[in-house]
Amino acid sequence: MNTEITAVTALNVDICATYLVGGWSGRREISTRRYTKPIDIFRTQYLSPLVTMCADAEAGDSKAISALHNVIKIELQRAKWFRFDNKEYTLNINSFDIDALSFLMNEVMAQVNTH
Repeated sequence: MNTEITAVTALNVDICATYLVGGWSGRREISTRRYTKPIDIFRTQYLSPLVTMCADAEAGDSKAISALHNVIKIELQRAKWFRFDNKEYTLNINSFDIDALSFLMNEVMAQVNTH
């Protein structure tokens, strides 16, 4: 099954967050549990430039918030394909719901601030 995502909305924000920062799928009780890693820029070895940006965004700095929005938008617009929980997603994103973007920003800040 292939699902095309052209806009980030409340209906698909979870899969977009998983694409960006990783997550678990499957069920532990039947041994299908698997972890999907975050994209490269949100992995530990690449985080240092983002730590300050995320800390400033969390503190309410408008330039940092704008920069983080741009990082999220660019990475999702660059994405073409994603497989998660035995489903395939074609990503052709050209619009973002503001509430969904805020959710993604919180997910990214949580990923970056855990390291």
